[in-house]
Amino acid sequence: MERILERYQRYSYAERALLEADTEVQGNWCHEYGQLKAKIEALQASQRHLVGEQLEKLTLKELQQLEQQLETALRKIRSRKNNMFFDSIHDLQRKANWFETCLNGFVQIKENKKAEEEGLSQQQQAERQAMAETSSSPPDLLSADSTINVGTTQATGAVVEEAEQPLAQTSSSVLPPWMLRL
Repeated sequence: MERILERYQRYSYAERALLEADTEVQGNWCHEYGQLKAKIEALQASQRHLVGEQLEKLTLKELQQLEQQLETALRKIRSRKNNMFFDSIHDLQRKANWFETCLNGFVQIKENKKAEEEGLSQQQQAERQAMAETSSSPPDLLSADSTINVGTTQATGAVVEEAEQPLAQTSSSVLPPWMLRL
């Protein structure tokens, strides 16, 4: 029987301890809820003041503090904005230098290619001039001992005469034989 009573007391005390702990936790939660609600209301009021709403209730000292907060925030904002602009300008200058370097490289390559082409064209022009100077007289396509087959046809269409005649060459030009028979 004593065992039963001990078990009863042990369970009843444990149950009471749980109930007391729950009431303490609930009390803490209620207290914490009140604190969090007050903080939220203070933050909302501060936000409204920073936006410029409900300023009538503020004292002169509170208005001065608000003004100082706004000036400090504005300085930080301008500083951050300027840093971002400087970083952006630096990046753009770096890109511009890179593009300028690439462009100069391309221009140099184009100039080198053009110079090579001009060098080749000048060489080709020199070769053409040399050829023109050596061939100021008409070209000697056939030498004096070359022959040509000449044939005449009659009305029937048969070849009457076929002969090999040496080409005559004059001092100034090469004339075909038909031009020499005048």
